[in-house]
Amino acid sequence: MKNRSSRIFFMQTIVAMASACIIPVAAADSTYTIKQGDTLWDISSDKIQSPFLWPKLWKANPGIKNPHLIYPGQQLIIPDDIAKRADGKQATEAEAPKLKDIPVLKPYDLSQSKIAPKELKTMVSREVLLHSGFISKDLNTAGKIYANPLGMTAMGKSDTAYIKMPAKALPGTLFYILSKPETIKDPDTQKESGQLVRIKGTLKYIGEENGNSKAVITESFEEVLLDDPLMNYYMVEAIMAPEQENRPALSGKIIKQFDEHTVSGVGFILYLDKGRANGVAIGDLFEIVTGEKPHSPLGDVQIISVQQNTSVGIMKKSVREVLTGDIFRNL
Repeated sequence: MKNRSSRIFFMQTIVAMASACIIPVAAADSTYTIKQGDTLWDISSDKIQSPFLWPKLWKANPGIKNPHLIYPGQQLIIPDDIAKRADGKQATEAEAPKLKDIPVLKPYDLSQSKIAPKELKTMVSREVLLHSGFISKDLNTAGKIYANPLGMTAMGKSDTAYIKMPAKALPGTLFYILSKPETIKDPDTQKESGQLVRIKGTLKYIGEENGNSKAVITESFEEVLLDDPLMNYYMVEAIMAPEQENRPALSGKIIKQFDEHTVSGVGFILYLDKGRANGVAIGDLFEIVTGEKPHSPLGDVQIISVQQNTSVGIMKKSVREVLTGDIFRNL
């Protein structure tokens, strides 16, 4: 009897030890290593069904406490159920997470902390970042402004407007108001780089009024016009300056200025022909020189937003006027 009890105890011990060694692995899930300049929006656009599903990616990585504070070298889990579809189709608006699904973060109390928080400096404000816009080869709009209840053709903050949307939206849904797309071409080869759009402001859908979809303009950076396109809203915040200066060995061309009729200087927005695919990251600094020899120095530009093949920069130092076709580089 004693031997039988000993054998049972021995077998139970073996089973317990084996169970403790089993670690469940989500074999179908993949991982991604965050690189300099990455955002959850960009990673969601590239790795999962839609950039607008970034909250799902955040929710799948509880180790990230603040979705706007991610760092190079961090590992992201990309669950198989939200990975990019084999057919390449984007997720629909109905599949996007609702606000109630996103956990609410409570601010940390640093008052009793022995380590003083770092003083972060703003590189560019939210308003400048939005208004500078971006160049895209695949612009997805979410409707347009088609009328004003009072017959106005130009509108601003607090004005109401009638909008057309391809799909129904809930009252309170926010949209960005875009400038009309402008085709941008390489100044030398005339090859199309994409369509430039600037964000003019934000608009909130109120509801239906006499068969019209009524909205109110909640924010405007410039005049809002009839037929201005709309884009789905996503959260944007001011960009903090990097702790260290980064000047990658890369060169390219200035393909567009924010305003061709204004003399460029410090704070002027420039559009560059290199992007994420070329290794450009937010915060990178480049020297600007003339496009023609002897390539005289014109100033410095710092990257504030990055797309796949293009980027947007703000002039940090100005010696002379910058023109389309001039060169940005680091030797």
